[in-house]
Amino acid sequence: MGRHGRALYIGRLTRFAVRIDEVDLATGRHRRLQELRVADPAGSVLWNLVMTPDGKEYAYDARSSRSALYLVQGLR
Repeated sequence: MGRHGRALYIGRLTRFAVRIDEVDLATGRHRRLQELRVADPAGSVLWNLVMTPDGKEYAYDARSSRSALYLVQGLR
């Protein structure tokens, strides 16, 4: 909840980014605050995000998970 209870923060996740909007509860208008992207989009990403009530400061952690794929030939 932002701006003294008059706005709400919404995070929209994609595979490689999170977009943070502030939604004015009286008008329904969206205002983009931030878009955070990972440096290396390989693998899957787990986002953790916390914001101050006024939306001016935030902290986040983006963890990437990768796996290996092996090709085996000649097995009988």
